[in-house]
Amino acid sequence: MVPDMDIYPLSVDSGEYEHACEVTDCFGDNGIEPPVKYIIRKRTVDLARLVNDAIEKELTDIERLTITQMYFENKKAAQIAEETGINRASVSRTVLRAQNKLHSALKYAVMYITDFADAALVPAALQKSAQTASAMRMKPKNLSERLFALRASRGISEKVLARALEIPHERINKLEAGSECASADEITRYCAFFSVSADTLLGIV
Repeated sequence: MVPDMDIYPLSVDSGEYEHACEVTDCFGDNGIEPPVKYIIRKRTVDLARLVNDAIEKELTDIERLTITQMYFENKKAAQIAEETGINRASVSRTVLRAQNKLHSALKYAVMYITDFADAALVPAALQKSAQTASAMRMKPKNLSERLFALRASRGISEKVLARALEIPHERINKLEAGSECASADEITRYCAFFSVSADTLLGIV
């Protein structure tokens, strides 16, 4: 499980980074995360945490099962129906009911976090937070999954992480896909950036 670390402003040399900024202006002239970028990133992570809390506390067991499979496992209604033995139409109705509950429970929090004046945009904001929320729920089984979870659970894009770690973007992608093995130097960079031990990253503890 990814450590539940506090989100705080970071420098080029250490920490997490906000996914919404462009690679060309991620860092200020002093090498520190600009306050506005930090606020946007922190709000993204906060919303993902609220989504997970609402799923656990506001939904019934069947609503939680279907919305989790659709949001976090990218399964279609037909696949969920086949795997659970529930009628496809019932799955669709259950997902819609779960979405409505989440929208109702989180509407004002989303509007505050995202500065939306229009409540109609809430569903899109919740959907966008799904990747970050999904990464927070992960139980990584290997190094590549832990690398992905560390990055995605903090709302960091591959491009931003690549620039911060001074590792090519393509290399980051391959490390997370598990198609290439991380070197000792890369492990050290990840550990310093995310403030985790090598034992934790390698799954030894």
